[in-house]
Amino acid sequence: MTSLQEPFQKRLHLKILWRILMIFKTYKKNISYLPFMITDIKTYKFIGLIDVKNMDMNVPKVELGFFIDSQYEGKGIVSKATNLVIDHSVEEYKFIKLLCRVNSRNMRSIAVILKNGLSLKAPLEKITELQKAT
Repeated sequence: MTSLQEPFQKRLHLKILWRILMIFKTYKKNISYLPFMITDIKTYKFIGLIDVKNMDMNVPKVELGFFIDSQYEGKGIVSKATNLVIDHSVEEYKFIKLLCRVNSRNMRSIAVILKNGLSLKAPLEKITELQKAT
């Protein structure tokens, strides 16, 4: 990473954190779906999304999904944003199960999941279901 990329990454990560916290505070009550936009803080261009869906407070469990524009892949942005969403979801909503389905051939998505403390649960055809280790 060049010295010019580092400040951009730090600003982008701080912007992601701020947006995530604001969304959680605003929509905390009676929610079942939370989309978290990832934007480039210089251009405000939408570059990705992390969504928290199928929230079940009785279990309590939630499903996570994510994607990012190919121009921003491989920079750790999704890993960092996912980490922030997971940490806040566990702390704020006390979720004990976090699930994420990814294509078993999508090595970058699998890497994001593993970097965030999730583990492979079981292959299901070409889909892998992951569960947060508790």
